Amino acid sequence: MRDVTQDDLEDPDVKERLSDVLHKRARHVITENIRTEKAYEFLQKNDYKMVGELMIASNLSLQFDYEVTCPEIDLLIELTQQHNEILGARMTGGGFGGCIIALVETAQAENVGNKIAKDYFERTQIMATVIISRPAGGARNIKQF
Repeated sequence: MRDVTQDDLEDPDVKERLSDVLHKRARHVITENIRTEKAYEFLQKNDYKMVGELMIASNLSLQFDYEVTCPEIDLLIELTQQHNEILGARMTGGGFGGCIIALVETAQAENVGNKIAKDYFERTQIMATVIISRPAGGARNIKQF
């Protein structure tokens, strides 16, 4: 799927052979690959606003094309959209539950996280756990001694 383009997927002959569900799943994978490549480019430029927009688009794709969110996750995402300090958010984890990740300036993270947890509890009576994390270098080789 990594080498399939959006044009390939929308080709009438291809579309005709795929069920609606399979077409939506393939669209998610193809567009998620594109979003990932764009996110890398925007991160290189420190353009966090655009990274946030890609996160929002990714979550919409997870919700409507891959159909792996759930009402609790959808509510958490909805709550993040009520805070201008949050640049973007998406579901992460195993799907059909899991958790969300939100892109927030460090200085605002604790305050906004607590507000969302409070609002979430008021709406669901479920206590959310907020974990504040900083970006790291990602996977890489580590010299062993």
